[in-house]
Amino acid sequence: MTTAETGLRVPLMDMVLCLSHAVDLVSTSVADHHKRVAFAAVRLAEAFGLTPQERLDVLAAAALHDIGALSLKERLDTLEFELDRPHEHGASGHLLLRGFAPFAPAAELIRCHHVPWERGKGMEFRGRPVPIGSHVLHLADRIDVLAAGKGDVLAAAPEIVRRIRAQAPDRFVPGLVEVFCEEARKEAFWLDLTSPSIDRALAAAGGECDLYLGPAALLDLSRLFGRIVDFRCRFTAVHSSCVAATARALAGPSGFSEDARHLLHVAGHLHDLGKLAVSAEILGNTKPLSEEQWRVIRRHPFQTFRILERIKGLEEVASWASQHHERLDGGGYPFHCRSKELSLGSRIVAVADVFSAMKEDRSYRPALKDPEALKVLAEQGRAGLLDGEVVALLRERHQDVEAARRQARDAARKEYDRFSLERAGTVGAGSRPVQGGSHD
Repeated sequence: MTTAETGLRVPLMDMVLCLSHAVDLVSTSVADHHKRVAFAAVRLAEAFGLTPQERLDVLAAAALHDIGALSLKERLDTLEFELDRPHEHGASGHLLLRGFAPFAPAAELIRCHHVPWERGKGMEFRGRPVPIGSHVLHLADRIDVLAAGKGDVLAAAPEIVRRIRAQAPDRFVPGLVEVFCEEARKEAFWLDLTSPSIDRALAAAGGECDLYLGPAALLDLSRLFGRIVDFRCRFTAVHSSCVAATARALAGPSGFSEDARHLLHVAGHLHDLGKLAVSAEILGNTKPLSEEQWRVIRRHPFQTFRILERIKGLEEVASWASQHHERLDGGGYPFHCRSKELSLGSRIVAVADVFSAMKEDRSYRPALKDPEALKVLAEQGRAGLLDGEVVALLRERHQDVEAARRQARDAARKEYDRFSLERAGTVGAGSRPVQGGSHD
């Protein structure tokens, strides 16, 4: 049976750490922050006596807790021990993650992960009860902020403990602080926290829990990933959805089975995942990019591949998604594959990406009309850059392909508008996604 028929048995931590790793690629200053917080959180949760399911929810939430910080500035701001606006990125993270059922409990924890204890007042926040997991996450996050960058973490540990203890019960739950102080007595806690092999410790903490993904859940997961990439800029808000729909519309007439069409749809949603390593400030730049900025942009398909290869069972999807900037003459990037090295799936995603980008508004140009977009595709097909047969198929089936793309565009735009409206209402109008252009 095919993957799409049977679903995937994907370890939960493979999924969580895949996305966590992607989000932390945006700057060396935040590298592995999510993983370290996840390690500290699950150790505290276990020592505090939370149930196995509660510990898994804490682990997932900790590994994704800053996902709502959409710009590089927001991410760097979260590393300050005292935050000016502590709840904004938690609210945004909740909005992004809540729609994917396996992450819904984590989304609730993330929403409140900077709520101070305030001698018990922190049991509620804005009329809602605050789960104990949120307080675990809050403490673990602040522990890592204090520990990050310390050359000798064992030498720094006593001062970290002193600062944390001094803020209970105003900021942190006293019982959790006592648990932390016990863990902090162990050199192994600090050495694991700062170890380059922290993935291994996290995998052990996550246990053998597998999450079954059927076709619908796999597609929902890919939509979530695409949404997190695209919603950082209004000019890209619909891009991954359009690429996914265009690729699927081309796959059927190209001879793909229903199962393969489904996976190509998934690949379309995931193709720009590596752009999480590109700051929203670069993506939203309305001026010509510098050479250095272009070099950052050109890394994103490579990062897409490296991120997706972490998920067992998605090897073909990783290949299709990561080769969307390759060209048949070898002049693409980042692998410089030539025609014989590019599968039909990769060629379809490449055409879908170029067509969709041309049909979308950018800060430096309006969307191209159909005749102009089709003309550019034809020229690239004749030049041996894009697959001429796939281009010809798009031109032949243009009405159906465009209808599928428009339907996906409209749905994505509605979802983005709802996200922006809720985000503005929840965290204030001063913290909306970057409103610039996109360089694709």
